[in-house]
Amino acid sequence: MMKHGTLASIAVVLTASAISSEYLITHPVNTITITPNDIIVEAAFPYEKEVLDSTMFTYDNDTYSSSSIIDDDTTTESEWESYTFLDMHDHFNCREYAKNASKPLYTIDMWKRLWENLAFVNQAEDMPSFTLDEAHLENYYSGYTETKGRGTYAMRNFTKGELVHDGTVSTLFWNDGLLWKEYVMSLPDHMACDVLEWTWIQEVKGYGHLLCLNMNDAAFLNHDDDFNIAPKDNTSLEFYAVRDITEGEELTYDYDIYDTDWDLFDLR
Repeated sequence: MMKHGTLASIAVVLTASAISSEYLITHPVNTITITPNDIIVEAAFPYEKEVLDSTMFTYDNDTYSSSSIIDDDTTTESEWESYTFLDMHDHFNCREYAKNASKPLYTIDMWKRLWENLAFVNQAEDMPSFTLDEAHLENYYSGYTETKGRGTYAMRNFTKGELVHDGTVSTLFWNDGLLWKEYVMSLPDHMACDVLEWTWIQEVKGYGHLLCLNMNDAAFLNHDDDFNIAPKDNTSLEFYAVRDITEGEELTYDYDIYDTDWDLFDLR
């Protein structure tokens, strides 16, 4: 059920906390309740508002220079609002970045930067502090592949049918393309390119189609026709081993399981 209010633009944050106390970020900020899979999600945060220190958004790594809308006086708000996915890709010169075989593996500080930029662009006045989903560290980790750049690897052996990745504790969602663009356009160049690469669209029960972004090392999962993990259906966020998997083996899935249609969010 939904309380009275407008669900115009939302970013839903699924965290590693108890599933009954998930977080809903709204813009503009509203307090509403929605029910995905019979789970009540509240937009009221039991946290004091954090003052965002400017150093939170500063990195020594020159790779993360910025052409974001926050710093770029040549890009007007009306221009980026009309950007398509490919326009954003070109704005951040992501084609060149894609050729870099040594793109960085993310540190906790880098994941934290992605999280806290939601507040930085005022998509939430108050939001919980970033907490890395540490449960996934028992299942997988990121590394470099021989031919595909970054990848995700099994931390231990898995038997067929065992849960490997639970996206319900590590995914950001948007139901509004403009709100998602505002977030991406606020990021440093190559971090924005990473988010463009990692974002997909899928139907989530109780919400309809949403823009989705993993917030842990599952973001580095690669496609393979001979995949070894998969969700039970294309509305699920939980990935199970489709065969026995050996420790150290790269984890892959079939990207085609989700139909990423940018037209759904006026991004084509």
